[in-house]
Amino acid sequence: MTIKEITCSCLNLKYLDLKGCENISKEAIDRLVSLNPNIHVENFVSTITTPDLIGALSDLLSRYSNTSIAINSQFLTQSTLISRAVDRILADQAECWYSTDLTNPEL
Repeated sequence: MTIKEITCSCLNLKYLDLKGCENISKEAIDRLVSLNPNIHVENFVSTITTPDLIGALSDLLSRYSNTSIAINSQFLTQSTLISRAVDRILADQAECWYSTDLTNPEL
């Protein structure tokens, strides 16, 4: 049943619960109330139009993407620095190991 059908056929309607109803515009509800000012409408949830939804999702994804890129680049920078430090420590240990003359403990 449409809002228009409700308006025409239920002239004495006092209460309308829209829980679970979809694709109902604010304009339709405003028209219903203007034709029947005594009606009480509950659980009306305005439907997000497709362009609005796409815009909201686009904003959300770009914010997530930018945050993710910043976190990943920071992690990669820290990871690279740690990796270089570990490589240098290992190189120093290897140099120390190979430069030590085990046959002559005094050196």
